Amino acid sequence: MTPSEEHRCRVNKTTSSKTLSSLSTTPAFGMKGALNRELENPRHRAEFDHRRGFFRLEVQFLLALEDRGWSYEDLAKATGILRQNIWRDLKNGGLHKASLDRVARYAEALGLHAHHFLLSPVQERKFLPRLEKALALA
Repeated sequence: MTPSEEHRCRVNKTTSSKTLSSLSTTPAFGMKGALNRELENPRHRAEFDHRRGFFRLEVQFLLALEDRGWSYEDLAKATGILRQNIWRDLKNGGLHKASLDRVARYAEALGLHAHHFLLSPVQERKFLPRLEKALALA
């Protein structure tokens, strides 16, 4: 597990402690092998890749909340979005269902900039790895 992945696990303390404890009791080859078998299915792979992008976005929001020392209630006050909706989006893995407007409001309140652009699959394969590498170095 990379240092950034370890930090992501610490962000959601309730889930991470359960996840990490289950990882330590599950043989790594069994869990990893099952995931790899699932990912061989193109439909499962597409869904996994789709959700992984939203997970990364959720982590960015959670880290920004942590950096500011904010709770969901603080974010609700800053955005005018109900705390329950924030919880659903950020704690319960529902960000993939949130509107672009709501995502942009979260970003703005947390001092982040949401950039909305669309990429073709070729552009995505070409530019996203470079962008992710540049962001990791920043």
